Amino acid sequence: MAKRPSSIALTADDTTILCADKFGDVYALPLFPSPEDEQEVALEFNDEQQKFTPSASVLTVHSGRNRKALEEQLKQAQKGPKQAKETPKFRHQLIIGHVSMLTDVACTTVGSRSYILTADRDEHIRVSRGIPQSHIIEGFCQGHEDFVSRICFSKAGRLVSGGGDPYLYVWEWMSFRLVEKLPLQGPILEHYKGHPYHPGTTDFKVAVSGIWSVPNSAQEADEVLVACEGIPALVSFKLGGSSRTGKVLPLDGNVLDLSFIEVDGGRITAAVSVDHVHQLGSTQEVRQEPGTSRLQYLSSNDSGEWEHDRTLAEVLEGFSRTVPNEEREAGSASEPNRGTADDKAKALRDLLYSVETLRKRPGTED
Repeated sequence: MAKRPSSIALTADDTTILCADKFGDVYALPLFPSPEDEQEVALEFNDEQQKFTPSASVLTVHSGRNRKALEEQLKQAQKGPKQAKETPKFRHQLIIGHVSMLTDVACTTVGSRSYILTADRDEHIRVSRGIPQSHIIEGFCQGHEDFVSRICFSKAGRLVSGGGDPYLYVWEWMSFRLVEKLPLQGPILEHYKGHPYHPGTTDFKVAVSGIWSVPNSAQEADEVLVACEGIPALVSFKLGGSSRTGKVLPLDGNVLDLSFIEVDGGRITAAVSVDHVHQLGSTQEVRQEPGTSRLQYLSSNDSGEWEHDRTLAEVLEGFSRTVPNEEREAGSASEPNRGTADDKAKALRDLLYSVETLRKRPGTED
């Protein structure tokens, strides 16, 4: 891509990729480009190689400054065509533009109309129509006081958003109405009271790194799981109920990502990727002995509560041990040993933990 991507999503018909970038733009890319698309892109690049000829001449300029600019253009034209910029060599169409850094994008369909929702660093959630009317802005969900890093549609169709605020926000997004604010920072502080890696209460802030809607059709609850950067736990919220308190689900490492799998005839299990290199609750300190578990599994029981699935973990870890060592280590063996240990540690931190950097420094708004 021309700029660094920050989030991607598939449209409801699974034909188009929506790619949001750090400069506030959303591009539409065909999931399977057609031969016609490739031919049109090739023609565009051939046109860019044409020799540049200034449209002005010495008879049309009206000032000394313009004359100097024309002379520079003529010198450039004599050097031959300019080197073409490295741009994507595939069909991509700009469909949405923000004036702030984009952090997440999601899309959905209501009735016959599709919508694209985008979140940015400036506390905005924009609701736009889907392709080909994405230039039409339906409205904004406003209420966040800090950056928005993640948005997610729940099973019941509500929009759930989170970022640098100490709350999780739940919206009736079609009417741009904030339904409720669920405390997020409080349950984490309460759960880890007394732990050696308890976050300080004075300067501790949450930075939401992931929100996932639980696809459990067997349970009536509309539930989401939330991860915060540098926190070795997930927080479970059941939306629309009488309880507004999230339940903390502790893990053996900081949460990096999550995916749901279905086992045992419909039982939903969350496979959680955890950081086995850094200390629990820290994005800076490295463990003296790296943890052995990189994946952990949480399964929902009959009462809808999450519990660690040790049996599934043993089965899958046993399967991974059957893969020959040379196959598992082929990638690391082929990589050259570049940079010092400190450089590698910093590169790893920057790769895994980048959400907190979205928080604006004091005075930047001025």
